[in-house]
Formats: sequence, structure tokens, C-alpha cells
Amino acid sequence: MRRIFACLLCVLLLAGCGAGIPGEVDQMVSIPEQMGLGAKSAAGEGSAAFTLSTEWAEYDPSIGTVWFTLENHSGGDIETGVDHTLECYVEEAGAWYQVPMAEDAAWIAIALSVPDGEAIALSCALSMFDYDFSGGGLFRIAKTVEDQTCTAEFRLTPGAAVSADTPYGLIPLENLSPDYGTREAAEDGCPAFTWAGAENLRALRTFLEKVRLGIPCQLRTVQDYGENAPMVTDAVFANGHFQWQMRFQGTLYDQRFSYLVTDGTDIYFSNGADWEIAQAHAGEWASWRRRRACRAARPRWWRT
Repeated sequence: MRRIFACLLCVLLLAGCGAGIPGEVDQMVSIPEQMGLGAKSAAGEGSAAFTLSTEWAEYDPSIGTVWFTLENHSGGDIETGVDHTLECYVEEAGAWYQVPMAEDAAWIAIALSVPDGEAIALSCALSMFDYDFSGGGLFRIAKTVEDQTCTAEFRLTPGAAVSADTPYGLIPLENLSPDYGTREAAEDGCPAFTWAGAENLRALRTFLEKVRLGIPCQLRTVQDYGENAPMVTDAVFANGHFQWQMRFQGTLYDQRFSYLVTDGTDIYFSNGADWEIAQAHAGEWASWRRRRACRAARPRWWRT
């Protein structure tokens, strides 16, 4: 009888404890701790000397890497490493909290030179952090440079254009609608060329700047002069190479290049590292007639 009573008493005690757990947890464990976040971060110090910015403002949670740039406006050359921290904004607490790093994550010890007035690109791999990003949220990358902390915010939003399937925010060329033309390209922020002129040439400059910094990126252009179906061309820069694709009259052309070369007027995709080699192997490169494009005439995108 005593044993049965003891068992019943244990059950009642467990039931009582279970009923009180949610409230007690809320009181004893803070929301950031429940989310797996670390101590509250120090406020980032705003400084005109260094600027941190992410490539995109919004990403789908499926992405694995966030690229960001560090610009040096300090008046002198500096050296810095690749290390940085990641922080999450908790609305309920109204503050930023540090996301803990994964158990075996570590930074490579390397010194990067950043001349005054220049910028470098760095990558933030989300796999280095012990956190479930699938729910989205507001985050920021924080980096200390010359004893100053600068930050760059980005948001993870399910369904955002930049995702694991569309890492550059654009649908793959082979999946585009057959009706895709200059209007759709303009809506996507891509350069579009017609007899009336050229739109979104800023995207071309952005692409070239990202290539210079080593950031994987994509440029899509559409040419439509009313003579045939629109010519849609993609250039994807990744792993130090260019994947050049063109869809014209229902046919998809594909070629790989190693370099961008220029004579100061035209820009060429080439497998030759300099202008002379590019000219000597005219059958192996695609050209980007920057001057003609700006004049809204038909660019030469390839030669045979």
C-alpha cells in the first residue's frame, strides 16, 4: 500500500511540475537563450573610416553564404583578417545577440591588405554558426577593424529572390519563359538594348565591380531590335571563370571563358589573358561592345 501511495505521489508531483514548466522556463531562461543565442553584443560603432555592406539586403534562408565588402576610407592603408561575428536581432528583447559559432569552426589566419579608398570582399558562411536559420530573421555581420566595430545588416526571408536555387536572384536561362524580353529584363534590373536606347547599364558596372572583387555574380542582358526573337545572354562569374550562355531563336549556346580583357573601349570574354592573344584567337572568344551598346546599336557578342 505504501508503495502504491508513493507511486501516486510521484505522478502527482511530476504532473504539477509539468504544468508549471512553461511559465518557469519563460521566467528563468531568456528568449535569446531559448533561441540558442549568446550574450548581448556590444553596440556597433559607426565610423566613416570603414564601411561594411552585404551584397544583397534580403536572402532566402536556403542560402549558404553571404558576401560582404569592407571599404577603407581611413586615410591610410590597413591590414585585416577574415574573422567576423554574426548577430541576430531579437524583437522581444529589442537588442542584438551574438550567434554562437559551430563547435569545430575556426578562422584562417591570413592578413589582407586594404589600401585607402579601396575595398575587399569577404564571405560569411552560415554553416560556421550553430544556429537554425530556417525561420528567417534580421541579422548583421560585425567586424572589428583598427579597434572600431562596423556592421552590415541583412534579412533572411522565406521566398526571397536570392536563394540556393537562384544564388544571383535570376531564374536560370534554360527555365526562362520563351516570351522573356526587354520589358521583363528591365523589371529584373538587367540591361536591355533596343533601337530606343539602353536601360539599366548600372547593372553592367555592378557586375564588373563584383568580378574585380572576386564575388560570384551574374549579368543578364537582352537585345531586341525588332528583327528576330530577343537575344538573351547570361554571364556567370564563379570559381574564377565565366560561364557564357546565350538563347537565340530557341537555341541555347554555352561556352566557358577564363578572362575579361579590354582595349579601353570594348570588353571581351576570352581564354587569352591579354588583348593580343584574344585577337589572335578570334574564334574562341565572345565580345562585349561597350561603346556600341551605349549607343544602342547591336553589340557583337560573339565572332566566328
